[in-house]
Amino acid sequence: MRRILLLAIGALTLALAVPSLASAHGRHHGHHRHKAKHANVRHFGAKANATDPSTPDAGTVDSFADGTLTIRLSDGNTVSGAVDHDTVINCIPSQPTAATASHDEGDDNQGDDNQGDQPGDDDQGDRGQAACDQSDLVAGTTVHVAILKLGGAGPAFKLVLLRS
Repeated sequence: MRRILLLAIGALTLALAVPSLASAHGRHHGHHRHKAKHANVRHFGAKANATDPSTPDAGTVDSFADGTLTIRLSDGNTVSGAVDHDTVINCIPSQPTAATASHDEGDDNQGDDNQGDQPGDDDQGDRGQAACDQSDLVAGTTVHVAILKLGGAGPAFKLVLLRS
C-alpha cells in the first residue's frame, strides 16, 4: 500500500512538473534572435536629392556585359549586380538646362497646366530625368546614383541614374 501511495505521489508530481518546465523553456525561446527582416539595400551616390546635379556622383560604368553592370565607385572600389526588367534606368543632364532650372526654381504660375509630360515632349519628367535603357550603360558613363538590392538570387540594381 505504501508503494502505491508513493508511486501515485511521484506520478502526480511528475505530471505537474513537466508542463511547467516546458512552458518556462518556451517563454525565452528566440528573444535574442528576433529581429525585423529588412531588405538589404545599398545606396551609392546622392541620397537626399538625387536629381540635383551639384551633388557628388557615385562613380562610372566600368562594364556592362551579359546583364551584369559593374560600377567603379568614386573611392576606386567596384560594385556589381544584375540589370533586369525591374531595374529603372534614367538620365539627368550633366548641367541643368534652362527648362529644368526654371522648373526647379519655384512657383512661376505662368501657364502651367499641371498635365505633366505630353506625347511628343522631350521625354523628360518633372525633375529633368529622361528615360534611358541598357544601351546607355557604356564604359565611362557617369553614374550619379545607384541602388543595389542584395537578395537570395544575388545582387540586382533597382535604380541607376546616369548623367547624360
